[in-house]
Amino acid sequence: MHWTKGEIVMRNGVIVLSVFAAIWAFMGLHIAGQPLWAQFAPLVASFMLILLAVTAGRNVPAPSPEERKRVGRTVMIWSAIEGVAIFGGINVLVNMGHAEWEVAFIALIVGLHFFPLAIGLRAPLYWLTGLGLIGAAAAGVALMPFGPAQDTAISLGCAAVLYVTAVIVTARMRQKEIAANG
Repeated sequence: MHWTKGEIVMRNGVIVLSVFAAIWAFMGLHIAGQPLWAQFAPLVASFMLILLAVTAGRNVPAPSPEERKRVGRTVMIWSAIEGVAIFGGINVLVNMGHAEWEVAFIALIVGLHFFPLAIGLRAPLYWLTGLGLIGAAAAGVALMPFGPAQDTAISLGCAAVLYVTAVIVTARMRQKEIAANG
């Protein structure tokens, strides 16, 4: 069984994708005023997805120390840039009196940060993830009036994109294991 460097990295990414999907879903459900049990349901879904990914990827070889360092550096750099862009952009929006753009702006920046990750982590699926997140932000702004309904739609759209990405990665790992074991 041959695993590409991108597949090795993306297995570990399922954990991150699932956690952030749960955060987006929690936020959307909270804004929508859903009951507390419903707001926490995404945590259960994420936990189950992480378990599936870990078991599906148990035969994935560990990356070399050099590769682990390169991946860590790539993720750290682009996550730091993402964080600074979000913090700075939100500050500008609030100071300009346009706090209603916050959720859409965050989704846009998170989506954009997947493009350099797609290159740096050799994970082509992340191009589609980035486009999906940007699409969720754009659709929310284009189709919904500003307010809680728009924020809910964008948040749940982002959660869906991240969950779909995590499921695809997990399914690909499982298919490879099945093929390798006959």
